[in-house]
Amino acid sequence: MMNYEKLKSRLGEIHDSKVRLEQDLKTQAMDNRETDKKMNSLKPDLIQLRKIRDQYLVWLNHKGVRQKRINDWLGLKNENTDETSFVSEEEENLPHYDEKSWFVGNLNRMEAEELLIGKSDGAFLIRESSKKGCYACSVVVDGEVKHCVIYSTPRGFGFAEPYNLYSSLKDLVLHYQQTSLVQHNDSLNVRLAYPVYTQMPTGRR
Repeated sequence: MMNYEKLKSRLGEIHDSKVRLEQDLKTQAMDNRETDKKMNSLKPDLIQLRKIRDQYLVWLNHKGVRQKRINDWLGLKNENTDETSFVSEEEENLPHYDEKSWFVGNLNRMEAEELLIGKSDGAFLIRESSKKGCYACSVVVDGEVKHCVIYSTPRGFGFAEPYNLYSSLKDLVLHYQQTSLVQHNDSLNVRLAYPVYTQMPTGRR
């Protein structure tokens, strides 16, 4: 009888420990998600700061400041950095730079779905929205086509405040080529990876 009580007590301890661990894991997952959201929220600011930096670098070059000196100020070791290009070769080759590869103009929701159905997760297009003065992003997520509004404000384009700060649709597309849309909608854990009018893997990824 004593052994039974000990075993029962031990099982109770194991169960309580399991519950605590599950709660800790849930809390940790929520904390990690919040951290990801905060990091993603900083990316628009980083992009803007990078643009400002690049403008100053070009200005310094035009004023005759030697590239070596600029590199020293920035802590760069490569003295052969191109004086006017501050975008990597890989970024330059992205099809996203060609607006014709993803902007489809006045296309309704059903027509957008017909273009994207069967394509890989991350396939997308940008179209004029039925909501006046706005645009819409249609993107494949988990094999389904989802739609979200892109607002056009005096500050810029974006999916929601305070992220309406992109000077053009292209800037917005280039940002979300690298950053998931999940910060705006929990069901949109996807990047704008494949413009609709470019070659891409077929089917779900």
